[in-house]
Amino acid sequence: MFIELIAFLADARSMFRQTHIFAEKEAAISDVFTTIEPFKAEDTRFADRGVTLSIALNANLRHPRNPEKRALGMSLMIRRSAGIWIAEAEVGWTGNEVGWDPFASKEIQHASPEEVFANLPALVTWMDSVFRQTVAELP
Repeated sequence: MFIELIAFLADARSMFRQTHIFAEKEAAISDVFTTIEPFKAEDTRFADRGVTLSIALNANLRHPRNPEKRALGMSLMIRRSAGIWIAEAEVGWTGNEVGWDPFASKEIQHASPEEVFANLPALVTWMDSVFRQTVAELP
């Protein structure tokens, strides 16, 4: 399973890279960051053993007009809860007070991580589409 995880992380990074390259070329965006962060906290109903994996892209706006819309981003979080694998995809704004504020989201659930991994390209494609549409609407 370890080699499959590494392959998945490489594939996910590659999928996000297309959006990253697009955002870097946009005049309204000053800089772009993509991160892959595993996280472990206390075991809860939200995530078995408290483990989540977050893949996120954050694009800071060059001249934000609203302090609650300083950056546009997309986030993919993968976790297992009560034995079910869940992938949550969000597109949203990062602001001063609110922090992360998603305005579009989708979720998939499957019994195995392989099923979730197989369906991630469609989720990332959806996020990319919403992200690009939002950038096109920027002043």
